Amino acid sequence: MNLPSFFDAIRAVKPDTFVPDLPVGDNAPPGVAGVEPVPAQQPSFKETLAQAIGEVNDRIQAADTNVRDYAEGKTNDMVKVTTSVEEAALAFQFTLAIQNKLISAYQSIENMQV
Repeated sequence: MNLPSFFDAIRAVKPDTFVPDLPVGDNAPPGVAGVEPVPAQQPSFKETLAQAIGEVNDRIQAADTNVRDYAEGKTNDMVKVTTSVEEAALAFQFTLAIQNKLISAYQSIENMQV
């Protein structure tokens, strides 16, 4: 660990927050590693999360449509109905597991001593 860089990073923490105000790229002072900006072509965390939630929602809606079609007699393909319902259930359970991990990580960070 480079101590001067560590202490400079600690001094860069904004008051009343735990988020360091690190300089970007070449604007970093000597001895402090700057944060490289995210390239514009990469999706943000928010966009990636919204896309994943949208895909889960699409699976749930497809399962709902398949169940409705089966109940109305529009289809007799029970395998398709069962498969789509299980896919939607697994996708939703996976989403809840990710949510629980994110909350756990946030709580761990929140409980850190500075």
